[in-house]
Amino acid sequence: MPLYDRDYYLKHWNFDPLRERKDLDETGKKYAYEKKYPIKNDRFFSEMDLFIGARVIVEFCEKNEGNNSSKERNKNGKKQTTQTTNRKKHNIYYTEGNEKLKIDNYIVWFFEEQEYSIPCIHTVIFEGSVKDVEKIGIDEIKKKLPSKRQILVEIKPEEHFIALKAFVKGLIKSSFDLHFQKLLQKKENTYPLRIKLLHGLYTLIPQIFLKKLKDMGANTIQIKEIEDVFQNLEKK
Repeated sequence: MPLYDRDYYLKHWNFDPLRERKDLDETGKKYAYEKKYPIKNDRFFSEMDLFIGARVIVEFCEKNEGNNSSKERNKNGKKQTTQTTNRKKHNIYYTEGNEKLKIDNYIVWFFEEQEYSIPCIHTVIFEGSVKDVEKIGIDEIKKKLPSKRQILVEIKPEEHFIALKAFVKGLIKSSFDLHFQKLLQKKENTYPLRIKLLHGLYTLIPQIFLKKLKDMGANTIQIKEIEDVFQNLEKK
């Protein structure tokens, strides 16, 4: 029995959880949602076989399973170029009735037969209905942020996927030049996810990546500093 309302996702999100689900084993207890998009708004990358995508992997588990770390699996059997870090991930779970699901979210770069995946989590900044937002007012909600409350909020896998797709589509619409410019500036101006995203590009297409940096005016010292940042990331 699915834990989602199919008609709701079709009507509001143009997303069919049943048809877009990809089983990863014969039992049907492990599956994935995935959507990838071509890079069209960058003259360096638009002519390449380069895509960025959202991937959510879902696995049924025992209700008493703890937060054990898990290794990322490549669902297509393709070559996995690298993992972003070796840090312990925060496992995400969703429980409804007798079902407990473990959820892994990834932003994935695809280039030819290679992949680079970046584990990520969602931060819920407001928990409530649309009516709650209208009643309280978005300005009042903003005043209360950031909150020091750290409460685990369980979200359905389908909601994770919708949110992750929206974020990835936002990345595509934004200028990649901006991300490269921030990388060329001081490290404190670059948030960790941007570093990981650009490290993925550097890993998959290093020559094109360096060519773009030089085209944007990067000098030898700046390029060396960026490569050092990436190397330190790989050691963590």
